[in-house]
Amino acid sequence: MPKSSCVCSCRRKRREKETRIVYANHGPEYLIPEADRKVKFCNNAIISSRYTWYNFVPKNLFEQFHNMANVFFAMISILYVFASPTTSIWSNLGPLMAILAIIMVKDGVEDILRHRRDRALNHIPVNVLEVNWTDETVKWTQKKAMNLSVGDVIKCDRGKAFPCDIVLLASSNTTTEVNVTTANLDGESNIKKYFAVGETQTIYHQVANPDWLAGPNGALFSQLAKQLHVKVECQPPCADLTRFEGRMSSTLWDTEEPIPLTFPNLALRGAKLANTEFVLGLVVYTGKDTKLSLNGKQAKRKYSSREARSNIILLSFIIAMIVISIIFGIVYTVWTSQNKANMWYLSNAPQTSWEFVQNVFRFIVIVNYLIPISIIFIIEFQQMYIAFTISSDLQMHDPVEDQASKANSAQVADELGQVEFLFSDKTGTLTQNVMQLRTCAVLHQNGTADVYEFAHAQSEYSSIDGTRSPSRGRHSGATERESVFSSSSSSENEDDNDDARYEGKRDSRSGGNGSSSTSKESFRLNARAPKRNYLKPVVEPNGTLEYILTLFTLCHTVELDENQEEGQVMPKYEAASPDEKALVEGAAEHGVIFLQSKPIEGQVNSKTYRIEYQRTDDLDHAPPGHSNSTGSAKTIEYIVDAVLEFDSTRKRMTVMTRYPDGTCHIHSKGAETSMLDAESCAESCGAIRTKAMHYVNEFALDGLRTLVYGTRQVDRAEYDRLLTELRRTRGLVGEQRLRAMREVYQAIESNLVPCAVTGVEDKLQVGVRECLQSLRESGIQIWILTGDKEETAVTVSQSAGHFTPQMSLIRLTNCPDFHTAACWLFEQIEGLQTRFDLRLTRRTHTQTTLVPQSTSRRSLITPSIEEVGEVVLAAAECEENATGSEDKGSETKRRRLTRRLLSFVRGGTWKKLRLPRRRHTHRPGLAGEPIGLVIDGKTLNCVLHPTLRDAFLDLCMNVTTVLCCRMTPLQKASIVQLVQAGLARSSSGEGSTPVTAAVGDGGNDVAMLLQANIGVGLYGKEGREAARAGDYSLPGFRYLHRLFLLHGHWAYHRLTFTMNLFYFKCTALVTTELLLQFYSGFSQIANYGGILFALFNLTMTSVACLLYGMFEQHLPERELMLRPYLYRVISRQANLRAWFVILWIVEGLWFALITFFIVVCGLAGGMYYAPAIFMEPGVPPRAMYDFSLVGVANYVCIWIAVNVRIAILTRHMNYMMVIGFLITLVNIGILFLYQTTCGYESLEYLAFVKLARSPAFWFSLMLSVFIANFSSIIWRMASDTWWTSQIRLSEIPQRKMRKKRRRSPRFWFESLVDGQRDYRPMGNN
Repeated sequence: MPKSSCVCSCRRKRREKETRIVYANHGPEYLIPEADRKVKFCNNAIISSRYTWYNFVPKNLFEQFHNMANVFFAMISILYVFASPTTSIWSNLGPLMAILAIIMVKDGVEDILRHRRDRALNHIPVNVLEVNWTDETVKWTQKKAMNLSVGDVIKCDRGKAFPCDIVLLASSNTTTEVNVTTANLDGESNIKKYFAVGETQTIYHQVANPDWLAGPNGALFSQLAKQLHVKVECQPPCADLTRFEGRMSSTLWDTEEPIPLTFPNLALRGAKLANTEFVLGLVVYTGKDTKLSLNGKQAKRKYSSREARSNIILLSFIIAMIVISIIFGIVYTVWTSQNKANMWYLSNAPQTSWEFVQNVFRFIVIVNYLIPISIIFIIEFQQMYIAFTISSDLQMHDPVEDQASKANSAQVADELGQVEFLFSDKTGTLTQNVMQLRTCAVLHQNGTADVYEFAHAQSEYSSIDGTRSPSRGRHSGATERESVFSSSSSSENEDDNDDARYEGKRDSRSGGNGSSSTSKESFRLNARAPKRNYLKPVVEPNGTLEYILTLFTLCHTVELDENQEEGQVMPKYEAASPDEKALVEGAAEHGVIFLQSKPIEGQVNSKTYRIEYQRTDDLDHAPPGHSNSTGSAKTIEYIVDAVLEFDSTRKRMTVMTRYPDGTCHIHSKGAETSMLDAESCAESCGAIRTKAMHYVNEFALDGLRTLVYGTRQVDRAEYDRLLTELRRTRGLVGEQRLRAMREVYQAIESNLVPCAVTGVEDKLQVGVRECLQSLRESGIQIWILTGDKEETAVTVSQSAGHFTPQMSLIRLTNCPDFHTAACWLFEQIEGLQTRFDLRLTRRTHTQTTLVPQSTSRRSLITPSIEEVGEVVLAAAECEENATGSEDKGSETKRRRLTRRLLSFVRGGTWKKLRLPRRRHTHRPGLAGEPIGLVIDGKTLNCVLHPTLRDAFLDLCMNVTTVLCCRMTPLQKASIVQLVQAGLARSSSGEGSTPVTAAVGDGGNDVAMLLQANIGVGLYGKEGREAARAGDYSLPGFRYLHRLFLLHGHWAYHRLTFTMNLFYFKCTALVTTELLLQFYSGFSQIANYGGILFALFNLTMTSVACLLYGMFEQHLPERELMLRPYLYRVISRQANLRAWFVILWIVEGLWFALITFFIVVCGLAGGMYYAPAIFMEPGVPPRAMYDFSLVGVANYVCIWIAVNVRIAILTRHMNYMMVIGFLITLVNIGILFLYQTTCGYESLEYLAFVKLARSPAFWFSLMLSVFIANFSSIIWRMASDTWWTSQIRLSEIPQRKMRKKRRRSPRFWFESLVDGQRDYRPMGNN
């Protein structure tokens, strides 16, 4: 945000403590008080970029100097001024400046792309009503979305998203109703009803017509302007997506009291207008003040856990370097003082303190090459290349939607291989937002039932009798997994395969395929009995199935879309509930079509429903919704007199209907808990209720959303009496109305007879089940965070396999207050602790006490007395804040809470630091059994309190998986932050802080994506906010499998091994310099000049490291895709653990010792005498030894040995690696050119020519390279054995069996000798 906007924001916050005042059309000024004119609001610009033109350089440098290496080399460059070292300052400062500049250019290009995306959104044209008080004109003009300001009146058309938060002034519907979809805000795909203000509907509806505005001028303009002038007083910006309070007033209205404004009068930015032609709205919140922005987070640079670990390693190197320099400085002082009497060239003057500091500085300058400066650029370049490979991976391209994966950020590429927690949205992420009626159980009065499966257009029935094609069966093993995660073909084929898996499971539960009829009646519907599968006629005239489908088309609140496309086969429906829409569409697909609902004049709330019936002999000739040429389709009209809409208390909706034959019926549908209770079904036999519950459970196990239908026929007198009583109670107000409505609803909805159970599928995206299973096998814990309701979220979780049939569910939902939340939370923790104790008791065969003595303190998760005290104080504070006072009842409630919580304390523990810990990834938790946690946003508000959040996180860490529903966007981000911060405190001994990933497709997921270490945005149907905000953008959820298990695994291995190679080769280089000090009187002298130091880490060895980190494939693609277990073995920074890095450092020491002593002993005779060293004509024998030649020889040996080490390490020797080694050899030409141009005074002058003419040098080179790399060959064999063993262990699902195999010497011998890997096919691509 520009600086001026920030200043305005601060000024606004001081003045808007209580209310915000907005005037429509910004005038006229004489009607606006002077104080209100001075209030400024922020602009409507959307800013996702990180930099501006004026802060780019300082902010980017600030971010780059978060890297410890950059800070270190900047400090070293300063030391050059005081130390007067043997090497040049530009050997450090030059590469540092180049690296900073390159990374700055890269970050600048990325931010320019963000600016372009923001520009595309900010420049969307919006129609704005312009009232010109000077010219006295009113007209519609266009503004860019970013230029909208508070007080503008805008017009939004059908299908468009609202650019800001607006109070609805008028709707194209004369009833003021506005239909809106909010999937981008809360993840719910159903249509919601909002309402324009009734007092402004008429005048603003007229203003919407540009032709009507052409006339007003003069006195007529003045009158119109006053009618358009309204004043809105509302609350300041608030992040609550369900709360809005305000009032509207006008000087021309008859009433003096302002009109109250509530949330249904406010349309939010990100929501879309649906099934309404246009709306006019008054802008009240813009830009960062909108509710969507307040629920989001500002984009900022993310720092990976590898960078944090790298800083720790570099800090350790810096400390070691300083310690070594100080030690060598002390040794130099002692050695000089002891030998200055015997050596003429040593000064006899006593050493001053400053000279000692300078000596330390000189040693630091020599040893500073222990910190590789080029590693920063190399890692950045490798990350950019990895991002490019992800963006260009054709296996992650969706050809149907023509969408490809995209890496929006390159900084977190290696984090893809370290994910421990995946937080996923539900709607649009796991599901397709497509509801379909899948099955229906028709209940008969004798207790029997017929079960029908509804096969839709994409179902894969190969013949008219409904038998399935053999080629569409369920795949098994790896072939199935790879068929899902390989490159997609067409969406139809993918949907077919998904349907095959689903329906195949249903068929397997009902037995084999039975005999069939091949008549026309078998068109789209299969019927199966509970025990055998058979076919029945479809929609028999006046049959039971037709009656049930008629119920579907009568008992609903669905409306027809007025804009039907020309030639459209099926009517297009719009509904507030996606389940209702699926039921009506399912009935229409099978011949019972809802065509129209029309109000009846003179009758209150009564409507005529027109339904068309297509008989079975028409189905081959006419599509649904269109009668055939014979005209045999039948249309019947029903009268619906009352609709009792769904509410969360009754959990049902009901209609009162009159049939054409004069009979009166009451139809109801709802959840089984309300529809099958004894009071509602008093006149139905228990067998029907039992059978209905059986099918409810069966359909739920199949992952379907279930509804139970009930009906009863009443005589006309009772029908009229109930209808009259209902209309009378709707006219009451206050508490009396609520009580009367409850009684009349109960009377209407009693004595119903269950007649059907339906199963609606919230269709999952292709490959979701397999992807979730694969991610779980890889050790990633998956939490689902959704804004959808509890029942829907649980059903989808079961359908996707997130909740298994064997899993017990803990539900913490609809919590009324903090007291209850605390009790529920600690009660569930106590239950888990008890299960663990019982399991431990059975294991140890201890029968003496419930809590065995062997229970460790670390396994105890129950609260301590101190924790209980903190919770009680917090509960008292919350209650006092809610009521404003403290009474006697509060004290009683507090004592009751204290007694309740103290009952959960084990062993009188007074104080215990609660540190939530990560559990075993395959079966986490104390209980040792699959347990799922379901919690809603209301309860989360309580358990995220500082006194409860650690206990809540402990509960989450001791269950198998978590589902959070009814969440706001900020709550999603809070959960991610809770896991990150809560587990970071206990991660010191467990490898690293947890790496979190979040995936979502809507604007309500942006805050979660920005908070997580890795944000993955899917291309959503409701917008691209998530795809723009995420670090990576994917076409579908199933591509996470390839992103994490393949690209993530490779990226982490490449980058971390590149870092280890740098630590290894820099240790080898610096150690040779330190060894030289023992032979040079610790005189801070170097073996060679600064240019060779710089080239060693820039071109000599870094090219091979760079290409290794770009193209290495330590395991082939098929192994990583088929074996998710391999993802676990590199988790928690396995390649950067202390022992592993030390192992590389030790190898660097080995290389330095071998090369140094072979060169010194072989070429310099131990620096005393070697008669066959450098034979130069005319050189006296005393000058045979040349210090610079020994140093350059040492340099060449260490250079060749390091590159050979990289070649031995490389498992995928592709042509790019070969090119890299050839490029490295080009350095020979550079060195020969340099030795002739460096000048006679340089140590390297003609050194390489002299070395090339020495046979002893070539022998020393071969000998040192071979002996040094002998350890590398052993390491490579051990590494191959280990990876082969991991591949074999991945085939063993049982953890105990894997442990047993590891103990077998034969297993390791076979892994060493055989090394055989599985080469199963990846599936047909």
